[in-house]
Amino acid sequence: MSNIAKFTEKFAGYAISSRNRHPDLRDRTATARSFSENKPDKGFADVTLPPNQVKMSNDFLRSALFSVKKRSLEDAGSFDREKIAMFGNATMYLTGKKLDQTDYKVYEALIQKFKGEDTLIKTSIPGILTMMNVQDNESYRHSLLVSLRRLNDCRIEITTPNYRYLGGLVNSIQIKEDNEVIVKLGNELAIMFSRQNWTRLDRNHRDYLGKNSMATWLYNFCMTHSNMFPISRSTIRKLCGNEDISQNKFNAKLKFAIALINNELGQFGWECRIDEDKLYVTKPILGKPGDVKGQTIFI
Repeated sequence: MSNIAKFTEKFAGYAISSRNRHPDLRDRTATARSFSENKPDKGFADVTLPPNQVKMSNDFLRSALFSVKKRSLEDAGSFDREKIAMFGNATMYLTGKKLDQTDYKVYEALIQKFKGEDTLIKTSIPGILTMMNVQDNESYRHSLLVSLRRLNDCRIEITTPNYRYLGGLVNSIQIKEDNEVIVKLGNELAIMFSRQNWTRLDRNHRDYLGKNSMATWLYNFCMTHSNMFPISRSTIRKLCGNEDISQNKFNAKLKFAIALINNELGQFGWECRIDEDKLYVTKPILGKPGDVKGQTIFI
């Protein structure tokens, strides 16, 4: 029996359920404003994108919820209502496992099946791995299962001037013998994907950055702004959840990520540079090849 077959047999029928969840809390107020890369007239569920593009809530792309810390399958660590750094006038708290950029890619693959109202989605193990642009083998399947467990274990609390949310990212997961995956997302999660509070991302462009978590996080963050503003290295370090290392070590990490973005995405109009301790970014407008937006003063 192959390793993949053994893995599937081992976890066939495996189910993850939420326990002791707090009831979801939703404040039905005006839609949150954002400086999104994509500001459509239609809502999240109304816009169909080509296969190379995905959609994600700005609340996740502009925070340290999915940090750039080194991936560890054994020692993920846990938070108990830990405050998570966020951009702008909003607060977030996390209870559960620490999340990283691999967890983000799994969550992103799940969200692409999310229609905005029905939080029950159906997908498959191979389908998720394909969305993540990784091979379907035992190692990646194990990593995927770890991410699904982490996502299920997490509960978040978000408060913004326009809404509040208290609940899970993923409330339950069932993995069937035929590799089908049935996921129940957090109830009323749609509030975080309201009009003008989400951004579309180009997976093909981001895949040029490979497995560099700093570069992929920075790409996602920059894409949430129509015009990227100068931002200090200390602020970036905080927002990407990398405060466990010194500023000097982080600066070197950021420098490498910037060089990677310039080398790999320069052909698409990206240019990043550090000037007087601040990062300046010029990037393309998604959906308009060759059209580049310049920089702006801090918004």
